[in-house]
Amino acid sequence: MFTALTYDEILEKKPFRTALLRKIKDDLDYLYGLIGSGTGSSGVPNGSFEIDSDGDGVPDSWTKNLYPGGTFGINTTWTGQGAAAIAFTHPGGAGNGGGYLTSDYIECSELISYPIGFITWASAAGMKNKVQIQYYDQDKIGIGVAVDAYNSTSNPTSQTLFEEFFTPPADSRFLKIILIGGYTDTDVAGAAYFDGVFLMRGIPPIEVTAGDSLMCANDTEYTGTTTTSYVKKREIKIDKLASSLRIKFDLFDTASGFAYGKIYLNGSAVGTERGNNSQAYVTYSQDITGPFKAGDLLQLYLKDDGGAEAHCKNFRIYENGYTITL
Repeated sequence: MFTALTYDEILEKKPFRTALLRKIKDDLDYLYGLIGSGTGSSGVPNGSFEIDSDGDGVPDSWTKNLYPGGTFGINTTWTGQGAAAIAFTHPGGAGNGGGYLTSDYIECSELISYPIGFITWASAAGMKNKVQIQYYDQDKIGIGVAVDAYNSTSNPTSQTLFEEFFTPPADSRFLKIILIGGYTDTDVAGAAYFDGVFLMRGIPPIEVTAGDSLMCANDTEYTGTTTTSYVKKREIKIDKLASSLRIKFDLFDTASGFAYGKIYLNGSAVGTERGNNSQAYVTYSQDITGPFKAGDLLQLYLKDDGGAEAHCKNFRIYENGYTITL
């Protein structure tokens, strides 16, 4: 932290003490760290991990935490951008892990869509690595749980850039980025590397429309309900703004009765009721008008006419797709 010099310390003919020189050096290091870790065009303070002004082994503007057995280092021999990258090492063994690095608070708004990007790779592809975003309100109180921008046990073993667009949920005013290398639920030893983290700011929301590009899916088959009133059986949380979306699902009944399915949004019916009395899956599709926002829940509800069992699978959401050139 910055510590101002006192008038007493700089009085004329005052002895020049080591403590004064130390204070001057500490203040210069602090100011250098602020300049070097500034967001610039990346939107993330010290997103390339080049600055460690206090020499404590942790990049400025980031906080380090280790899992049991884990180690951390600033790597200057294997980087993805600039002269430094970070590395967490998982030693192997059940319950052990690497660790995670958490950014300082970064301003954000639910009125803006953001592209987050980062370079990552690992010495062992099968270790569990993540990049998460935690949102906060204006009082810096957390909103919900951290959401995954990246979550993989099939990691690249050479430097690879990942990019993803997201829109913060309502009331978001700050966020933190969390880089997790060697998560503890996966017993794979290795080193996870991160570099070049960026978050472009000031980009207006990107609003998609219904189309044929798969946005997200919950394909797992549900093997039967006999209830005669609608019950939620599948759910997908969307992560972007949309004025309309194309929603599809497969439906069939196990006997000669009717299986029924209907699309809901956040617990309220928005779709046309579909009914199938055959013993083979039929695919139903409907374009539903929003607006939809990040965090909304699109749901598939089922019921049966009482004569058999309603089954469903391949609950999918489609958009028009888009290409952005930055």
